[in-house]
Amino acid sequence: MDIKNIELKEYLQKFLGEELLPFLHSRPEPPAIRINRLKTTRDKFLHHLGKLGQTYRVIPFNPDGLIIDHDDLPLSHSLAFFTGQFNYQGIASQLPVILLDVRPGEKVLDMAASPGSKSTQIAGHLQQTGLLILNDPSMERLQALNANMQKSGAVNHYTLKMRGERFGTLYPEYFDKILIDAPCTALGNLSENHEVHHWWSLEKLRKLNNIQDHMLIAAYKSLRAGGEMVYSTCSVAPEENELVVQRLLDKYPVSVLPPPEQIARQFDQGYSRYRDQRLHPDLCHAVRVLPHKHQMEGFFAVRLRKEDAFKNDPDKHIDLSPTMISTDPDVAVIDISLKDSDGLDLIRRLREQSDSVRMVVSSMHDESFYARRSLRAGALGYVSKENAASEISSSVQPG
Repeated sequence: MDIKNIELKEYLQKFLGEELLPFLHSRPEPPAIRINRLKTTRDKFLHHLGKLGQTYRVIPFNPDGLIIDHDDLPLSHSLAFFTGQFNYQGIASQLPVILLDVRPGEKVLDMAASPGSKSTQIAGHLQQTGLLILNDPSMERLQALNANMQKSGAVNHYTLKMRGERFGTLYPEYFDKILIDAPCTALGNLSENHEVHHWWSLEKLRKLNNIQDHMLIAAYKSLRAGGEMVYSTCSVAPEENELVVQRLLDKYPVSVLPPPEQIARQFDQGYSRYRDQRLHPDLCHAVRVLPHKHQMEGFFAVRLRKEDAFKNDPDKHIDLSPTMISTDPDVAVIDISLKDSDGLDLIRRLREQSDSVRMVVSSMHDESFYARRSLRAGALGYVSKENAASEISSSVQPG
C-alpha cells in the first residue's frame, strides 16, 4: 500500500519503524458476530447455526463472540438477525466491554455509544437490570443507535444527545462503570480505512487529543469512588492512547488494572515508554491489538479504577468576569450582533419583535439554581423583554 499523505507516512515510519510494511499489508479482520443473550441462549443459537451449516470459531476472550469462516448465506439475511438474536461486531471491538466486566444491577454509561454494538453488548451483561445511559452528540448517529437498541430488546436504558465532556458536571460520581470508546483517527487498519489517508494530519490528531482528554476527565468525575472505566480507541497511535491516560494519571487518583490473564497473554502490552518520555509503569497493563500481529483491527483498551472521590482544589484561584445584578438600574442596553452567533437565534427574534430587549449578566448571587450552575460552567446571561413574565437564559461570556 502506497501512502500519498506525506505527513501520515512520516509519522508511521517514525512510530512503527520496521513494522511499517507488515502493518500496511495486514489483512482485513474476518467477519464476526456476537450472540444477544437478551433474545436467545448460547446453546440455542449455536444449534441454529449448525442447522444452517454455518461454520465458526469462538473468539478466545468472549464465549458469546463467533468468528464466521464463510458468510455465504449471508447471516444478515436470516430471521435470527432481524429479530436481534445476534449482532455483527468486529472481533477487537468486543474487547472493551469484556474488560469493563459489567455486572447485573450496575449503573453504566456508554459515553460515545453510536452505532450501538458495544451498547447492546453492555445491555446483554446487565440482563435488564440496573441502568444503562447511552450518549452521542450526533443526531444522525443516534438514529442507528436507537434502531440497534430497540432490536436488542433492552428496556433498562435511555439515550442522551450531548457532548461527552459535560457528564462530569451533570452526573458527578454517579456511575459504577463507564465506557469511553473515544473518537480517534482510526489508525487501526489502514487497509480498510482508506479515507484516513485523505484527512489525517498532526493538527487533526492534536484536536482529537483535546476531545479525548476532556472526555476521559469527565468520565473520571462521573464515576463513583471505587468505580471502573475502560478507555478505548480503534487507533494504534500512542498519542491517542497511553499519552491520554498518562495525563489523567498525572492529575487524579486513578489506578490501572491488569486485564484477565487470557487477554494479557493474547495481546501486546501498553507502552511504559514512548520515544523520550517515560510513562507510568502500570500502563503496561493496557491492551494493544495490532492488525499485523493479531489478525484483527488495531485497537487499544485500558481498564482504570477511581480510587478516591473527586474534590475541587480549594486553593485554586478562578478568575470570573465581573457581573452585575440583573435589577441594577445602571445596567445599560447591550447592543450585540447576533447574525452568526450560534445559539442566540431566539434573542435575535425577540429583538426583531420589540424595541426594548435588554441583555444583562446575572449575578453570582442569583437564587436560580440553573443560573448559578451555568455561571460555574462558564457564564450566564438573561434576555429581558419589558413587561414579560419570564427571562430566557443564554450564554454571553466566554467559558
